[in-house]
Amino acid sequence: MSTAPPVTETLVRTSVQAARESKRNLDATALGIVATLLGTAGLLWFLRLLPIDLGLVFAAGIGLGALDVPSIRQAVLRVSRSRRVAVGAAVLAGAALAMGLAPSWPRDATVRASVVNQRTKEQNAATAFAELKGFIGPVPAWRGVATPAGAGPLVLIPPRLRAQGIVDLDLPLWAGVKSSAGMIALSKGLPAAGTIVYHDTTDDKPSAAWAQVEVSVPTVVGNLRVVPLFVNAKAGIWIVRIEAAGG
Repeated sequence: MSTAPPVTETLVRTSVQAARESKRNLDATALGIVATLLGTAGLLWFLRLLPIDLGLVFAAGIGLGALDVPSIRQAVLRVSRSRRVAVGAAVLAGAALAMGLAPSWPRDATVRASVVNQRTKEQNAATAFAELKGFIGPVPAWRGVATPAGAGPLVLIPPRLRAQGIVDLDLPLWAGVKSSAGMIALSKGLPAAGTIVYHDTTDDKPSAAWAQVEVSVPTVVGNLRVVPLFVNAKAGIWIVRIEAAGG
């Protein structure tokens, strides 16, 4: 599913009959479902946010459910005269068939590992932001984008979590900055004293520079002291404050 043609072909084949049937019946809801499905699947593929197996399963269910096979329709109608029940049964049968034939995440070890990794990242972020709230001092009232005179970043946050951190910690944009290994150079006075660094091994790109803040006791490097505020080495979380060594 890493290339466009198979995805496009599968979606079109499974959805075209549903679209035709929906158009014939002027069923705006079903047409909307098909359009949303195709658009979402295309966006996921374009952004490389794989897998989209679930979307394909729904597409297959809708497409197969819309097929009008006389013998099946008559058999179902004999059991129930309700058209809704007949259509529902067809949709469920199509979804079950698609689930059995199409690759799906419960059977894909790579996808399962990706889900577990994502859950770990989110749990780490929730833990870290809860701890950070108690460590960040008064924030200047200035909420503009530019850093006010005499102020500097208050917190370095893993890039993927920066937007969430700004919201969860109620920080102005200038106070929470995307971190990078290049910003950690204690022997060169970086980051500046007073900065809090949130380092998460599940989110930050691997680099030897992070070892400078992966400490469990106050550590002096050059003119700076690294003071651990919260450490969970097993989870890969370090929250430290950078202070002047003579402070």
